[in-house]
Amino acid sequence: MLDIDHFKQFNDNFGHMIGDEVIRRVGLIMKDAVGGEAFPARFGGEEFTVLLPTTDINNALTVAESIHQSIGNMVLVKRSTKEKLPSISVSVGAASFHQGDSFETLLERADQALYQAKAEGRNRIVSESINSNL
Repeated sequence: MLDIDHFKQFNDNFGHMIGDEVIRRVGLIMKDAVGGEAFPARFGGEEFTVLLPTTDINNALTVAESIHQSIGNMVLVKRSTKEKLPSISVSVGAASFHQGDSFETLLERADQALYQAKAEGRNRIVSESINSNL
């Protein structure tokens, strides 16, 4: 699970058109980073999810770090004024599939890790089993 940090403030300060562009660009970064059999998707609002069915948690965290870094390096410029906009950060929660899991229980654990990332200050990746503070 991935959530754009403080997106409402960004949207309120720079407008919905720019906010929509941020969402599109985050989605493209995720799509480019995962490839293969992965399923990146917008989960609602400014939240996204990525299913990596053939990837273990350690490699999933490597993918998450790549996405996290690419989003942090994104340069946003307001076309009308050429004003450089503040950088975007994301919080990420990772979980792996356990025997007997349903899709809902897997997402719930990833969501719990995401909320932990937010509670710890945002702009970081938290796994249900490995804590990676970036």
